[in-house]
Amino acid sequence: MPELPEVESLRRHLIKSGLVGRTIVEARLDWRKAVREPDPDTFSQAIRGRRVEGIERRAKYLLIRLDGPTLVVHLRMTGNLTMESADAEPARTVRNAFVLDDNRELRFHDFRKLGQMWLLADTAPLLSRLGPEPLDTDFTAEVLQSRLQRSAPIKPLLLEQDVLAGVGNIYADEALWCAKIGPLRPAQELSVEEVTRLHQCLRSVLTEATDRLEDSPPFSWPSSESFKGPNVFHVPRREGEICSRCGGPISKRTIRGRSAYFCPACQRN
Repeated sequence: MPELPEVESLRRHLIKSGLVGRTIVEARLDWRKAVREPDPDTFSQAIRGRRVEGIERRAKYLLIRLDGPTLVVHLRMTGNLTMESADAEPARTVRNAFVLDDNRELRFHDFRKLGQMWLLADTAPLLSRLGPEPLDTDFTAEVLQSRLQRSAPIKPLLLEQDVLAGVGNIYADEALWCAKIGPLRPAQELSVEEVTRLHQCLRSVLTEATDRLEDSPPFSWPSSESFKGPNVFHVPRREGEICSRCGGPISKRTIRGRSAYFCPACQRN
């Protein structure tokens, strides 16, 4: 699933591509089930003629601010947005498209048809349960520690979007490896020193990944986590691979239904 770095790099790419300032002439909804609110017909009518005023991100949500409502997009597992010439033949993965006033289209690709879209006058009800943004300046080690006061293992807790917004499976593994913390450690048992280290690692891992993705061509989503894509992960996404820090073998565990890759030699559980 696209995580904070992927969605943030997409936001930056759409801004560089000139989406801000364009007017949506028409919405072409070939996969109507992607529209969560309002109903697809109302959605199509309400978005027609709207001007794009800005593009923001909250957690894994992309917020396209229009002159009125906000178009909210969640990419889920395989979603992507591209700016393409209206004359270009759409790929088979294009499910919906927004025709713009400059002979281009904002195309919503989604191989597995899991992505979602909303057109909302007020985004607060949808986003109100989200936790703090890990790259915000007011996200401190103290804030992180206050949100980890639970007995749950640290790895699945980092994936809870009401605990920390935007972190997913891959970057949680990367941050825990960086901080030398095992994924099974009870979150509330982490020391102040460990939480401080985890806070620094979360911020550095997410920042570096976003910068790498921004410098890469527009992304396309792999079919499995084992695909390395444009990132170079410190934790290989394959059991038995070599830890780049200590040379020990990488282990894989399923924790509360999610896979965790880690080095048992240098990450203390």
